[in-house]
Amino acid sequence: MIKAIQAETKSAVSEMDEGVRQVEQGTSEAAKSGEALHHILEQITSVSLQVNQIAVAAEQQTATTIEINNNIQQITEVVQVTSASSHEEAKTASVLAQLSEELKKMVGQFKYA
Repeated sequence: MIKAIQAETKSAVSEMDEGVRQVEQGTSEAAKSGEALHHILEQITSVSLQVNQIAVAAEQQTATTIEINNNIQQITEVVQVTSASSHEEAKTASVLAQLSEELKKMVGQFKYA
């Protein structure tokens, strides 16, 4: 009977040791999982910051593009006004040239005495 109690006690102690080992292994694996999750969280935070930086840069680029487009529009308007003015000046120069020729003919009709 003592041997049976000793055998059962030994078996119980062995099973408890196995249980402790499994708990320790589970605890270790849980700690590793926690570390992995922490690392994943850090990576998510880093990626989130990068996405925000890209979004800000895209907004700045859009604003710059709009400003450039507005400047090009203003330049186009100035070029159109300048072109119209140049065309009018060419017409005026042509009229002045004709008037000059007419005046030259008129002056040529007078004789000096």
